[in-house]
Amino acid sequence: MKEWIAAFACLLCGGMAAAQDFPAKPVRLVVPFPPGGSTDIVARAIQPGLAQRLGQPVVIEHKPGAGSSIGLEMVARASPDGHTIVLVSPNVVVNPHLYKLSFDPMKDLAPVTMAVQSYYILVVSPASTARTVADVVALAKAQPGQLTYGSWGIGAHSHLAGELLNRAAGISTVHVPYKGTVLAQTDLMGGQINMMFDVISTAMPHLRSGRLRAIAVAGSQRSPQVPEVPTVGESLPGYSVEGWLGVLAPAGTRPEVVARLQRDIAAALHEPAVQQRLLDSGYGKGGNATEEFARLLKGDFEKYGQLIRERGIKAE
Repeated sequence: MKEWIAAFACLLCGGMAAAQDFPAKPVRLVVPFPPGGSTDIVARAIQPGLAQRLGQPVVIEHKPGAGSSIGLEMVARASPDGHTIVLVSPNVVVNPHLYKLSFDPMKDLAPVTMAVQSYYILVVSPASTARTVADVVALAKAQPGQLTYGSWGIGAHSHLAGELLNRAAGISTVHVPYKGTVLAQTDLMGGQINMMFDVISTAMPHLRSGRLRAIAVAGSQRSPQVPEVPTVGESLPGYSVEGWLGVLAPAGTRPEVVARLQRDIAAALHEPAVQQRLLDSGYGKGGNATEEFARLLKGDFEKYGQLIRERGIKAE
């Protein structure tokens, strides 16, 4: 018994020492998308406060390509010591259902915390007669297979939100994928497509100028940016597409290190100036518990996997 207690004490002390040793060097925050996008905005909002709390520089490193898979794989293969983390979008739970990957994001990466909520909004051009979700559904049923909706790529949230709308409303609209949000917005304003689910932060300038009209928010709750706009779920109960960005670490990162990262990232996110900056950019609060973020990842992985199979969605 004495030997068992001594061995347990050694293990416990070892874990505490490992946590105390972290961080021993600068922390890499990998952004698996090009500079200037939404993930970059959030990473740069977190960076100063996280570095201050860790007592080490936080270096943002962009590793774009293959729908974020290049950066994700690099982090999945990194040493699980907490010194390499990645800021991810929902691509991380969608890509495994569309592509043959050389790693398993759900097994090779570990959740830390959700950084921010993001909101998607169904928009049309001012020339459209649709002003409500009911109007959109009525138009789609009167013209089956003729209404089009744009997205910024196959498997993107803007695509899956449209497929969920088709399923929830029993309609058939046609998906038109683009290589980026701006191209889809341009065609929507020009009348080449009928509607799209856009990110509120990128849609807001066009909503304010009157070049686009808001129909409904895709999430389960109204957005603080446009509280007067109803949710799709208010017309189609059960409909919800929740956007988010979150932080992952390599699988095998010690729980004590994950807990330290979660605590310091959450504290950095909750600084009033950071909260206001993110709110102004169209984001909601993050910094939730690791267990809560893990449930979100698992739920979205299953939800979108089922949708992709049901709708026969294939990568190009």
